Amino acid sequence: MPEVESPVVPTDAASPDYLSRSPYLIDRYGHLNYVFYNFSRKKVFSEAWLNQALNLMGYDGKNSANMTGHGFRQLASTGLNELRFDSDMIELQLAHLDETSVKRRYDTSSMLAERQLMMNEWANYLDELRQGKTKSFDLMTPDELIQVRAERNEASLIVRLRQLKSEGLLEDLLAKI
Repeated sequence: MPEVESPVVPTDAASPDYLSRSPYLIDRYGHLNYVFYNFSRKKVFSEAWLNQALNLMGYDGKNSANMTGHGFRQLASTGLNELRFDSDMIELQLAHLDETSVKRRYDTSSMLAERQLMMNEWANYLDELRQGKTKSFDLMTPDELIQVRAERNEASLIVRLRQLKSEGLLEDLLAKI
């Protein structure tokens, strides 16, 4: 059986701090453990396992809404589409990879910088909802939507340039231009 490849899933900037405060994820040496660790690397977690974990965290319908793994994924997909993020980027974030498609065979980009920014904006959006603030992209004018997308592209470019610089590739790239 081939080994299952683990997808890289960027999170928002605050998640590592939040996770490091969870007593369930810290080992006795103070190190952050895997959030979803599987002792059998050749198998993926089943949907039932995640749903059971959600029930143990209180998402069982007793004191809060009954939620499932697919429910969280649907919520994220719908919300990110409402925020007008690129659908390919959303599908990558949710690890919806169609390995049989011609596009996926030739396009192996991971869009990590863009997905990091997307997750930061998603976390900020969820924080605003928690505070009773809402933002509807459906009510934006075309010019406002163009401005939001331009700001996202600029932020993404800055992240990408920092990444290239940290890898020592920025100077080589600039010399070729």
